[in-house]
Amino acid sequence: MSLRDLSPGSPLPAMRVAPILRAVAVARAHLLLVLWAICAAVFYLVVPALNKMDSLASVSVSVVLWAFAMAAACHAVLWAQTPTLMQCLSASARAILYTSGLVFVIMTASFFGFFLMVIPGLVAMVMLSLSVPITMRERPGFFASFVISVRLTIRYWGTALIITLIGGAVMIAAVIAVLIIAAISMQEDLANSPLYDALLFGALAVASGVLGSSRLLAIREVDAGA
Repeated sequence: MSLRDLSPGSPLPAMRVAPILRAVAVARAHLLLVLWAICAAVFYLVVPALNKMDSLASVSVSVVLWAFAMAAACHAVLWAQTPTLMQCLSASARAILYTSGLVFVIMTASFFGFFLMVIPGLVAMVMLSLSVPITMRERPGFFASFVISVRLTIRYWGTALIITLIGGAVMIAAVIAVLIIAAISMQEDLANSPLYDALLFGALAVASGVLGSSRLLAIREVDAGA
């Protein structure tokens, strides 16, 4: 069943989320770690250039890098058979215009939501978080990706809640891991270190792709059993 062919009905509970996440972690952990390392290395190399740019140019480059890492992680998770690194990078490069636009809209909506009140920002982030995985899997179109993401989040609120809670734990673990790695590798103030920023940026970008894709897989499982 296509994601666009949703029939009306009550929200369904999340099913078999943990096995999906375990399968992703076991089968593709090494690939995701490599993607994280590549993203962190690229961001670390461009940090000096970003510091010399104006705010708009700096944000634009950061959005493209985030979109590239997130889309590559999405492909790594969503592909039926474990893909190669080059397949992930190639798929991400082909969709970079779409995914960069999607990430920009998500970040903008979330920023204004957090600026007004924290809760609207979280809601906007969760509601739109499926748009990049949907684009990587089905290519429905730019605006259709947002519409489908919102509809799936509302319909499968149980899956959204569980993955969001898991995602929060993963994000905290990622930050702690980055702090430990940076502390071991450097003898300077972590908060002002470009390496710390690069490691954290890569971890969050890849984690966002993994979490969104895992939620989409869990929804497909619910669809298949409905």
